[in-house]
Amino acid sequence: MGDQDEEWQHKGSALSDKTARAEFGDPGAIGVCDHWPIALTAKGTRTVGAGVGEKDPESPDQLPGKADKPVGGRRLQWIALVLGIAASLATVIGLFISQSGSNAAQQNAATTDAAQVRTCMADHHLSQPEPPIPDPAPSQFVVRSCAWPPAPGAAQDGFTAIDVSTVAGPGQDEASDATEIDRITSPCTDIQLVYTNGSQGKSNFPRFTVAVPTVTSMDTAPKPWTGLTDSLPFDPGPNEVDYVRNLDQTLSAASCAS
Repeated sequence: MGDQDEEWQHKGSALSDKTARAEFGDPGAIGVCDHWPIALTAKGTRTVGAGVGEKDPESPDQLPGKADKPVGGRRLQWIALVLGIAASLATVIGLFISQSGSNAAQQNAATTDAAQVRTCMADHHLSQPEPPIPDPAPSQFVVRSCAWPPAPGAAQDGFTAIDVSTVAGPGQDEASDATEIDRITSPCTDIQLVYTNGSQGKSNFPRFTVAVPTVTSMDTAPKPWTGLTDSLPFDPGPNEVDYVRNLDQTLSAASCAS
C-alpha cells in the first residue's frame, strides 16, 4: 500500500471515530472533512452532508407538536385553577352558613312560639293549647284556646274565646241533615272547625275553614248552605258562623284560622 492510500485510510478511520462519538452524544465531537462535513448541537447529531449552522429537519425541536409551552402560560393556568377551586369552596361555605343560620332562626322562632303559648295558657288557666270539647257537648259552651302567633281576631297574647250555642234547625227528620244548628260566635276573621260523626264510630271529618259570617252545613261545608236562610229560626249575627247539621254530628274543635 502506498503512502497516499495510507493517508486516506487514516483520514477515514479518524472520520469514523468522530462520527461514532457524535452519534453517542460526545459534545466535543465536531468533525469537518473535506468531503463529509459533520456538526453536533445540543439537540442532536447533524446528518452527514448538512452544513454547520444549518437546522436538521429531523431534530426534535423541529418536529410538529414538540414545542414546549411557555412557562408564563402554564403559570397562568395554575393560577386560574386555584382561583376557581377557591371560588367553589367559598360558595359551598356560604351556602352552609346560610342554611345553618336559617335553621337556627327557625329553632329560635319555634322556641319563642312555645314560650308564648305557655304564657297564654298560664294566664287563662288552660291545661292544653286547645282543650277538648266535652262529649256530649252541652247546648251552650265556650271553646278557649291559645296559639302563637295570634290569628286574625285573636287577643294580643294569642287567646281566643268562641261561643257555641246549639238550637233546633228547620229540618223535620234526620234525613234532612238540618235538624240542628250550631251558632258559633267569635272574634275571628276566618274560623277553623272540626266535626265528629257519631254514626261512624266517632270519626272526625277533616278540619275546614269558613269565613265569618257564613251559614254552612254538613253537606256543603265550607261552602254556603243551599237551604233557605228565611227558614232559620233566628237572624244570623255579623260575627257568627251557623253550621246546619243532624244529630249524628257534634263539634269537636274550633279556633281562629291563621
